[in-house]
Amino acid sequence: MSCTYAAPLRLAGNRVGRPLKLCPACRKAVPTDPQLRPATFPFCNDRCRLVDLGRWLDGEYVLPEPISPDDDEAIQKVLAARLGEG
Repeated sequence: MSCTYAAPLRLAGNRVGRPLKLCPACRKAVPTDPQLRPATFPFCNDRCRLVDLGRWLDGEYVLPEPISPDDDEAIQKVLAARLGEG
């Protein structure tokens, strides 16, 4: 299962046309608007949040290959750029 989110959606049931994302666990539409989104965002409810946590704890989410020292340098460059240091 991927840890990325789908692009914002516009569904027929979304009358006001606010952007939606998919719950990472069940793929149900979840509103992104701060006034409408659930307290469990990006998940649609507590159950999905706990299902995802269980997947992490069971080791279902793993890196496809070991991290090398070169990867660490690339990560540091990206972080420095995001913080305005690079």
